[in-house]
Amino acid sequence: MKKSNLYTEGVELQKTVKVAGIAYLLIIIVPLLSMLIIEPIITVSGDIVATINNIIANEVWYRVDTTITLLMYVGVVLLSLSLYTILKPVNKQLAQLALLWRFAEALVGIFATLSSFILLLFIKGENNIEKFGTDQFYALAEFIHGIHWEVTVSIFVLLALGSIIVFYLFLKSKLIPKALSIWGIISYSLVLIGALISLIFSGNTYMILGSQTILFEIVIGCWLLFKGLNISNN
Repeated sequence: MKKSNLYTEGVELQKTVKVAGIAYLLIIIVPLLSMLIIEPIITVSGDIVATINNIIANEVWYRVDTTITLLMYVGVVLLSLSLYTILKPVNKQLAQLALLWRFAEALVGIFATLSSFILLLFIKGENNIEKFGTDQFYALAEFIHGIHWEVTVSIFVLLALGSIIVFYLFLKSKLIPKALSIWGIISYSLVLIGALISLIFSGNTYMILGSQTILFEIVIGCWLLFKGLNISNN
């Protein structure tokens, strides 16, 4: 292969790595800020009436929060494609499987996010309280509102399955430090364990064990963006 072609491929790979780094940072930091700043304005745990009143009173913030979540899953698609491009030379079949899991995560996440827009349409529907009656109206609103959080457990399973494969391939290829790859495998294994426990026994174990990935995704995002890959090891 000509040197010019090798150089071009190397430049393109560097761009892809930086895109992956930026995607990691954006899909964790922006939704985290939204969760910390906007969610407390909207959601009142265990009180659907107060939550609905808050949605109506803060509709713009609710739309911003939902749009951020939707864009996060678009970011997951972008990240997944970037990671596939980076890792397919290591093992194409496993890289494709990781891509499949992360694509499934994005699709399920987009479906869950659409339920938030459906909730807004429902509670703003003209005379819906009169049509359904107060009790049934709030019961239906609570059901629609709960879809996103119930589906989130499945999203965590798909996230974990795809990410474990990704960091196994990173470990095998030595493209990033071994410690980072092992940290990634352990971190997402905990996510998978927490999600499976929540699927079987209900509860928020998936959130407890999943929250530890925040630091890891910031670290791996910064590493890919600023340090890149250890090409010399391959």
